[in-house]
Amino acid sequence: MICGVTSVSSCLDNISIRGGIIISLLGGVLYFILSKVYLKLEIDDPLESSILYGWMGVFSSIVVGFVH
Repeated sequence: MICGVTSVSSCLDNISIRGGIIISLLGGVLYFILSKVYLKLEIDDPLESSILYGWMGVFSSIVVGFVH
């Protein structure tokens, strides 16, 4: 849920409800993929905060142009 909220937070005023749902679902999929990549590369991030706040913020900034 946190990755969905974080991935939508930068573009709330520019998207519709459907766009928010799409971005949240894509953010969840991206989180799942990145957490597997971090485990495979043995990157030490036990709380996965770089994924949740770093990568989801970058994703949110990029995807707002596609959904808007």
